[in-house]
Amino acid sequence: MYGGRTRRVIIERGVDGEVAQGRETLPPNHPPLKPHQLSLRKEAHVPGAAVPGDNLFHVSQALSWFAVTRNTVQERLDYIKHIPSLMGPVTDLT
Repeated sequence: MYGGRTRRVIIERGVDGEVAQGRETLPPNHPPLKPHQLSLRKEAHVPGAAVPGDNLFHVSQALSWFAVTRNTVQERLDYIKHIPSLMGPVTDLT
């Protein structure tokens, strides 16, 4: 549901954007790229983003930003509803 690359960039650099390219530009025998290895285009600063996001509150704020940038109210609510379940595994790591 959530774009892993976008969340990580918001948390690490305080920017959001679109994935510029993926596997299509790599040689056929190249191993798959991890989400954090993809480049972004149209980067935009995320207002209020803590850089780097180094605690659970910062991570939850990045997820909230991602949720409220959805196109429809219903989609926003659906994304917001999933934030607690996404935070669960991260909370277990602390």
